[in-house]
Amino acid sequence: MYRWEAAFLAYHNHHGAWEDAPGLVVNEIEKESFLQWFAKSKPDVVLCHDMLVMEWMKLAGAEIPRTHGFCCLNTSDKVGQSAGLNLQPELIGSRGIELLIAQLHRNEYGPPQIPSNTTIVAAWQDGPTLRRPAPVPKPRSRAKAPTPAAPPE
Repeated sequence: MYRWEAAFLAYHNHHGAWEDAPGLVVNEIEKESFLQWFAKSKPDVVLCHDMLVMEWMKLAGAEIPRTHGFCCLNTSDKVGQSAGLNLQPELIGSRGIELLIAQLHRNEYGPPQIPSNTTIVAAWQDGPTLRRPAPVPKPRSRAKAPTPAAPPE
């Protein structure tokens, strides 16, 4: 339940260039608690699994994407367009089948003696719920100071 929050906080701890906005972490999201959190926290972007939250944001005065952004943490099975993460369930399923076939080829049955994890990286999905970021100016290159000549010997 806390994996998303842990990743967010880890990134924030190492790249903390923005103000703290406490997350709303609940088992079941409800309209009233979300609206209270949204009014108090004033987030620029909401990261959430439930696309219904966009409607609640609009009720609170958000104009997505002009004033606030929305990023869906699992766009794979959602109706509607949103920027966010496609967790690639087809690829996860095919990888599971590959692992099962490999076990059968090795005459392995039942749970593995040494469990392992396989990670399928989510794919970013652009969508109309986020503004394009402003271009980042290129850093000015510093001219190197000339190296002083070695003194004559």
